[in-house]
Amino acid sequence: MRLTRCLPCRLLHSLFSSLHNWKNTLIVVLLVSFTVVVIMQKYWMEARLQLLLAYDLSESPTRQQSDSVRTQMSLYVGNESTNSDVGSRIEFYEPSNCPKSISSLPNYSQWFRERFKPNIKLFLDKLDADNIRNLSFYELPFGFKNEKHDFMKSLLLHNNFKNPSLSLRREKQCISCAVVGSGGILNGSRAGREIDAHDLVFRLNAAVTYGKHAEDVGRRTDFYMFFPESAHLYGFMDKNVTLLYTMYKTFDVEYAAEILNINRQRKSQKADPERLKIIHPDFFRYVFAKFLDAKSMKPTTGAVVVMLAVHLCDSVTIYGFGYDPKFSMHYYDSAFIKRTYRSTWTHDVENEKKLWDTLHNEGVIRFFKRDVV
Repeated sequence: MRLTRCLPCRLLHSLFSSLHNWKNTLIVVLLVSFTVVVIMQKYWMEARLQLLLAYDLSESPTRQQSDSVRTQMSLYVGNESTNSDVGSRIEFYEPSNCPKSISSLPNYSQWFRERFKPNIKLFLDKLDADNIRNLSFYELPFGFKNEKHDFMKSLLLHNNFKNPSLSLRREKQCISCAVVGSGGILNGSRAGREIDAHDLVFRLNAAVTYGKHAEDVGRRTDFYMFFPESAHLYGFMDKNVTLLYTMYKTFDVEYAAEILNINRQRKSQKADPERLKIIHPDFFRYVFAKFLDAKSMKPTTGAVVVMLAVHLCDSVTIYGFGYDPKFSMHYYDSAFIKRTYRSTWTHDVENEKKLWDTLHNEGVIRFFKRDVV
């Protein structure tokens, strides 16, 4: 190759010719390699984001579509199905009538309007049994690619999968919600009474609400989100707690079947299948692509439950989110634990913290912070 015809080659040749020892050469090689990796990562993330948005996101049906939904449901629950049968298995999209609601913010925030999809489908239901193929363009948690379609369909159509209706709008015009994470910032906060004063309380993973911690994090729980490795179901046996299940991998699908008493092979923690709702893979994809820009490998359960509350509630305050180095990793830690990259390597928690700050600044949520240790 003639160097005169290749400008980058001439520059590299000139650069390396000026180096007189191996140390300088090594430094240059490392700098060039780092630059290449950064550029490749940027283009990879952009390509992945476009791929995740390549297919339409599923939408929840409205009450106006209930007749067509009832026709489809009759195939699954029998021709004698009633309105209550349909309502107990399908989550309809019902706009809020609250005068001041998160759902009205797209009128005032361009950033939120470009991302927010009010009727995104939140939970899997029996109608998705006929849509498994269209939900299989991506791997879990964004779809059912590489999963057994017949098994997924049988799980969604099984009589044990009740998918209880939330019916939140029938109780109150405006709904305030608290979403409680496990961040150490809550230890000693005395925020328990404030948290319990909300209409609904969401918790996730190792949510300890008893003993000395109750004063800091409250006692009430209306919704509990978990995946197999994070499940602490013994603390949420109350029949009024709705269980929100997330599936990140094949094992999680098998675990769901065990919860529903379809295929019990392990001594997994027991849960009331009649209180179980399963997060829709398109909601995972929506949160990850629209709000987190597809950074890292997947969203945390924290990101999923916060955005779920944003879609179900009129006002949302989040507690115990966004790791603060002044505090231990969890509020229930008996000794100080520093967050490490290894402990959260599959997630971009810094990017999620930026999302909480942005949602707070845009008026979507209130982000609980604390400066006093």
